[in-house]
Formats: sequence, C-alpha cells, structure tokens
Amino acid sequence: MPQRPTSEELAALREELSSVDRALLEVVARRSRCVAEIAAFKAREDVPALDRARETDHLESMLARGAELGLVEDLVRPLFEALFAASRAEQRHVRLAALAPLRVGIVGATAGIGATLARVFTRAGLVVEGTGLDAGAPAGEIAARSELVVLAAPIDVTCAVAAQVGPHVVPGACLMDVTSVKRAPIAAMLAATSPEVDVVGAHPLFGPSAAADLEGRRVVLCRGRGDVWMPRVARLFELLGAEVVEADAEEHDHHMAFGQALTQAKAIALGATLARSGVSLARARALSTETSRADLSTLERLAAQRPGLFADLLCENPEAPSACAALAQELAALAREAAAHDRDALIRQFMAVARVVLGGA
Repeated sequence: MPQRPTSEELAALREELSSVDRALLEVVARRSRCVAEIAAFKAREDVPALDRARETDHLESMLARGAELGLVEDLVRPLFEALFAASRAEQRHVRLAALAPLRVGIVGATAGIGATLARVFTRAGLVVEGTGLDAGAPAGEIAARSELVVLAAPIDVTCAVAAQVGPHVVPGACLMDVTSVKRAPIAAMLAATSPEVDVVGAHPLFGPSAAADLEGRRVVLCRGRGDVWMPRVARLFELLGAEVVEADAEEHDHHMAFGQALTQAKAIALGATLARSGVSLARARALSTETSRADLSTLERLAAQRPGLFADLLCENPEAPSACAALAQELAALAREAAAHDRDALIRQFMAVARVVLGGA
C-alpha cells in the first residue's frame, strides 16, 4: 500500500500548487499584454479582428503540444477557447473605443431583442436612448435626435411603427428594423422616410439574452436604401462579436419561411400530436434518442416564448403558409407509405433526401 502523505507533506504540495498557479497567472497576464499590442496594431492598420484560419491552426497546434505533454484534449481545448474568446473581446474593445460616440435610439428597448441590443450597445460605449410601452420619451422625439434608429417592435405592428417614426428620422441618419421578416418592414421604412435617410433591414438570428456582447451570434442584414449605413451597421455588429450575413429581403424571407417559421410550426405540430396522443413530455424525453430529444428541446424553448411571436412568423411571412402546406404533404405521403408497409418507397424517399443533404444542395 502506498504511504499517505503527512499533513506537512500535503501542505507543502499545496503550496507548490499555489506557486504554479501564480506563475500560470503571470503567463496569462503576459499573453494579455501581447494580445493588447496585436489588437492595437490591427486597429491601426485596419486588419480584420477575426482570423478564423489562424485561430483554428493555432488551436490544433496547441492540442498537439498538449498531447505531447500528456494533457487531455478536454483540458486543453476549453482553456484555449476561453483565451481566444478573451482575445477577440480585447480586439473588439479597442476598435469600439476608437469609434466616435454613436447615438442610438431604440423603439421597443424595454423588452425582448430590443432590451438585449440596448444593453449590448450601452456596454459597448454607445449613447443609447430607448422607449417602450410604459417608459421613455415619445418615439418620434427619440428618432429625431438619434443617428441610428432601431425598430424593435413586434412584427405585426412594425410597419405601423415605421410609418409613425420614419418621418422624424433626420437626413443622414439610418432607420433599421430587427424583425424576423424583411420585405414588408423595409418597404414601410422606405415609404415613411425621406430619400436622405438610409434604410437597413436587420434580423438577429438569436433570442433575448443577458450576454455582454454578441460573441458567436449571427445577424442578417438586408439593404434598403443608401450606401453609408449598411457597411457601418455591419461593422458595428462585427465589432460586437457577431457574424454578419448579407442577403436581399426576398432571399431572407424565403429562407426564413423554411428555416424558422417551418421549424417552429413543426415543433408545435409535434407538441400537439403528443398532447392529443396522451404522451407526457417527460416520458417522451426519457424514452427518446438524442435526435428526438433535440426536437423536444426545441419545443420546450418555443413554448417559453411569447405566443404572438410564433403566430407572427407564420402570418407575416407570405411564404410560410405554403412551406407548412408542403411539409404537410410530405408527412401525409410518409404516413400513407408507412400504413401500406411500403418499405421500398420509404427507403427511396430517405435516399433522395440523403443525396440532397450529403451533397450540400
């Protein structure tokens, strides 16, 4: 039997561990100073803050070195991912600090995605003024003294709010919505503003969050009018950590009909089917595969949202009803083939879908 260390030996070992940890912190501090110098250089030379290829290669190199030292990947990977995230945050901080103070007015800043953006913009050093149903100055007044006016109202009233707020946006400023559909809001903003006002349609592809920035998030931007604010808004979101994807309004709404509205409709249909079948969600989760549990998790997240948001996604996107109808047809065909025990037809259907998915089409 190995001899257990004495209390004196344990105390010495702990002191050695503490010494190593202090040295580790000193190395991290040295790394942070190096990151700050790189951030300043990139900002000065306008080099992109994120170099995904460099980050990936460096992580692979550190994983390999860790393996040589006998360290498991489960320790090395999260350590360097945290360091990389801190580096990106430092670079964003340097660039945001260099921006001139931007006056942002948010209509709908007291709840939902509007509240999230108000908090993130404020923490980034922007001058933010918000209004909601029961708080803040009148929306028109806020619009008149803001450079970037953000409409974060519910989808079903966004066009009406744009008509109310748009005439107050001053020439040279920008009016931007953040709803999940784009064609109708952009058209409404264009109609309500003067030609000297830029218009941008934005869709944050995430829900309300308490995060300090937009690290790892994605935002779709659709051009409405003007060449000044589209790149400026894109740069702002990128400096906040988001990945920006540009699309035109028609393309956006087409993909959202299938990628968002249809996904949520499928989840609600699943929930309704379980309820009518007398299956409890808890029991379904206990007896589900990982894939099925993912579908149930989507249903649970959806059920926690505001019901009107789900209804708006299906009612306000003109392509959503046809997308749901197409899904219903496919499900009906699968049900007929299953009832007929037509195994060959089911396999053909599966293979046809697999070819599309695996082929990247």
